Amino acid sequence: MAKLTRRELARLAGAMAAARAVPLHAQAPRTVAYIGPLTGVTTDLRDRRFDPVAYTRDLYEAAPRQLRFRAGNRDEAEAWQQALRLKLTELVGGFPRARTPLRAITLETRAFPGYVREKIVFDSQPGVSVLAYLLLPEKARRPSAVMICVPGHGRGVDDIVGIDE
Repeated sequence: MAKLTRRELARLAGAMAAARAVPLHAQAPRTVAYIGPLTGVTTDLRDRRFDPVAYTRDLYEAAPRQLRFRAGNRDEAEAWQQALRLKLTELVGGFPRARTPLRAITLETRAFPGYVREKIVFDSQPGVSVLAYLLLPEKARRPSAVMICVPGHGRGVDDIVGIDE
């Protein structure tokens, strides 16, 4: 980037101010601005749809809800749960057939008001290690209920576990 002297900067600022002072009708005529890829197309396109989001929503609305909950009694509810469990397992690609040792280790333990946060590493399957945080409320009775949070947006796991250093 070239350095400007104060005099050159003043001239540039004056020229910009003068350009803004010229009324639009006094400026040179402009050509039609580009609006989109179909600008100027004269073929009848009224029956065409160009919105993939609307198309996807329409597909969703028209799709049959094969696993919709319609149980009227406990047996039907349990049968529905089993069918849903099988479908979800299929959609996530199944689960490993054999359990492998977790080899869990605690990397760090920090106390906060009302809870303790542990940073841990474990093996989810051979050759795949997972970094995780375990938040333990001080007053919870053990064993406790568990909630798994999977980060996907923002700063990732930091937002979920309260890391704001």
